Amino acid sequence: MRKCLIRFFVKTFVQILKHRTQYVLFLSLFWFVFFSTPCLAQFSYEQFLVSDLADFQLVQNATLEGTKIRLTLNSGGQVGALWYKIKQQIDEGFETEFTFQITDIGGWGGGDGFAFVIQNYTLDAIGEGGGDIGYTGIPNCVAIEFDTWANSGDPNSNHIAVHTQGTSANTSDKSALIGYTTDIAPLDDGALHHVKIAYTPPLLEIYLDSLNSAPALSVTLDLSDTLQLDEGRAWIGFTAGTGAAYEKHYILSWKYVPASSVGIQEKLQNQIPRQFALLQNYPNPFNPTTIITYELPKTSRVSLTIYNLLGQKVRTLINTHQPAGQYQVQWDGKDDFGNPLASGIYLYELKARTVLKENFIQVKKLVFIK
Repeated sequence: MRKCLIRFFVKTFVQILKHRTQYVLFLSLFWFVFFSTPCLAQFSYEQFLVSDLADFQLVQNATLEGTKIRLTLNSGGQVGALWYKIKQQIDEGFETEFTFQITDIGGWGGGDGFAFVIQNYTLDAIGEGGGDIGYTGIPNCVAIEFDTWANSGDPNSNHIAVHTQGTSANTSDKSALIGYTTDIAPLDDGALHHVKIAYTPPLLEIYLDSLNSAPALSVTLDLSDTLQLDEGRAWIGFTAGTGAAYEKHYILSWKYVPASSVGIQEKLQNQIPRQFALLQNYPNPFNPTTIITYELPKTSRVSLTIYNLLGQKVRTLINTHQPAGQYQVQWDGKDDFGNPLASGIYLYELKARTVLKENFIQVKKLVFIK
């Protein structure tokens, strides 16, 4: 790896001798590559694009619909799963947030629900459908289910529950139940719902909609003792299932932050910026991913776009309305079609327009290396 990097910088050095004003940039890039700390294992998807699918394993009925991941259709006998392809560090703690939506209730009245799952079995893991919600039968896993149908042993038809049988095959039966709550708003009302799951070993907390208030459910569970992990890592993702009762299960956004950077994320979220800003990506240069941070003092229509040095657009990372706050977006060095780009210097541009038609545009450089 380092030999490749050295060859890259030698070639770059020859070129920049012709442009001495770039000499300082070259030295800075060399320092970052060899002496900076590695990129934190985190990711963030404000929406899902075709180019993002290379990052995920979609199993059976799971698919991309517009900018949302649809885990199941509203028909009977569906089962689907979505896994992030890179195992994530979970043993020391993490925070993950996602937005979900359940629509088009049919059959006997809507079911059966979906689950956020941590598993160290296989990348294409899938369990049984119906009331088993796609995770029953997967060994070495923990499931946090958002259940919308009262099957045998369920507390009711609208609850959050945590299920695990350690390294044995998991089940939605009450024999694997660690804890549950029924004191929640309707899950299948067609509205957008926001979930935060915070794990500070051994405390696992699940928040629904009111992310900064008390958790909807808290359980004590040491993942390191419960599961057989891969040096503290496991795959994370979602499963869902339908039976005679059915509905569409959507995931609209998803981000994951390991314990090593949770404090940084909390600081960003609890701060309302005073002005628009586009920060330097980190790490820079990068391989395989980098994080771009930007700040919005007001609700705005936002676009975050990557260009090559010819001014050609290669990737649209964000194109949506966002409220005031600080945001972090991950880029993996791929274009809008999921194709890896060549090593080199790229430009990233933030455009923001408020409802009062205030405009902000800022451009910065980043370096992608292979």
